[in-house]
Amino acid sequence: MAGSIYTALASFTRGVLKGAEPDDPVNGLAKAKQTEEHRQVGESDAAGDNIPLPDEPKGWRKLAEGSFPKSEAVARRHIEQICAWNRAADLRGAGNMLHHCLLISDAHNRLSQPNTVPTRFLYELLQNADDNKYGNKKPILRITYTDDANGNTLRIDTNEIGFSAEDIQAICSIAQGQKLSDPSRIGEKGLGFKSVFGLSSSVWISSGRYSFKLVSEKMKKLGSVTPVWEKFPQPTLPQHTSILLRLYPEPMSNSRELVSMLKSLESALLFLRKLKEVEITILEKDVEPWKTTLKRRIKPLGKDISMHEILKDGVQHLTYHVFRQEVTELGHDERRSGRDTSDLLLAFATGEPKPENLYTFLPVRDFGLQVCPIFFRTGIRIN
Repeated sequence: MAGSIYTALASFTRGVLKGAEPDDPVNGLAKAKQTEEHRQVGESDAAGDNIPLPDEPKGWRKLAEGSFPKSEAVARRHIEQICAWNRAADLRGAGNMLHHCLLISDAHNRLSQPNTVPTRFLYELLQNADDNKYGNKKPILRITYTDDANGNTLRIDTNEIGFSAEDIQAICSIAQGQKLSDPSRIGEKGLGFKSVFGLSSSVWISSGRYSFKLVSEKMKKLGSVTPVWEKFPQPTLPQHTSILLRLYPEPMSNSRELVSMLKSLESALLFLRKLKEVEITILEKDVEPWKTTLKRRIKPLGKDISMHEILKDGVQHLTYHVFRQEVTELGHDERRSGRDTSDLLLAFATGEPKPENLYTFLPVRDFGLQVCPIFFRTGIRIN
C-alpha cells in the first residue's frame, strides 16, 4: 500500500515539474536564480575552466561525467551553487510539498531499512575507495582512528585522482548517485556515503580543488546534505583525497566496535577490485599506537580459478581458493542499466573451517561460506 502511494506521488510530482511554467513557485523562481548564477560563472571563468551544471536546481541532476574544476575558485562556486539549489528546494508552500514528495518516492526503497549497526559505514567507505579512479598509481588506502582530548575522529586517505563534479553531486544527494552500468564500480557513492552520519556529526572532505564540510543536522532534509566551503582542519597529503569524520562521543560502544572492526579488517579485502593495500593506524589515549599494513595478492591457478592471499605486515594471514562463474540473462534493473551479466565468486579457506560471510564485494552477513554475487542490498549493507 505504501509503495503504491509513493509511486502515485512520484508520478504526479514529476508530471507537475515537467510541465511547470516560468512563474511556477518552484521552477520559476529557482530556475531564474540558477540562470543568473550560470551567467555570473560564465562571465568570470576563463575559457575551458567552466564545469557543466545541472539544468534545474535539483541536487540529483546529473553533471557531465569526469568533469574536474581547474581552479579552486570554480570548485568553490560549484559548492556554493549546491547550497543555492538546496535553499531553492526549501521554498515554502506547494513547491516544498512537491519537492519532498519526489524525494520520498526516490529514496523510499533505498532507505527502507535502518542501518542497525552504525559502524558498518566503514564498509561503505572501503567500497567508495575501491570505486575511485587511480590512474596508473597503485591504489592505497590509509585509515587513521584517533581518540584524544579533542574527541574521536576517523580519517580516510586515498591516492586517487580526485573527486569529479559528478562525485560531489552524488555525495550531496542520495537520489543522484551514479548508476552502476560501469562494471568497475561496486557501489553507489551517494547512497553509501550517507551512512557516515550514523556515527558522525561533521565530515570534512579535501579532494583535488575541493575543500568543504558536511554537517548532518540529523539528516534534516531527506535525501540531501548541504556542503559548506571550509579548509580541511588537518594537514593534507599531496595528490590524495582526504575525509575526516568527527565521531559522536556517545555511545562509547560504537567507538569500541569501530576499533574492533579496524583490527580485524583482513577478510574485507578479499573481493575488492582495485585496492591492493590498506594501512591502518589506531591512536588512543594512554595506549600504545597500533599499526598494521594489509596487502592483497592474487595468483591465477587456471581458467576462472585463483588463489587470494591477504598479508598482514608482510606475513601471509589468510588464503582462499576462489572460483569464478559468469551468470548471464539477468533481469533488467535500473541500478545496473546496460548490464545483463554478473560474476558469481565462491571462496574456500585453506585453513581450519570457520563461519564465513555473504559478500557483495564487502561483508553483508554470516552465510556459512565466502560467496560474492552482485546482489542489490536492502538498506545499507545489512541484508
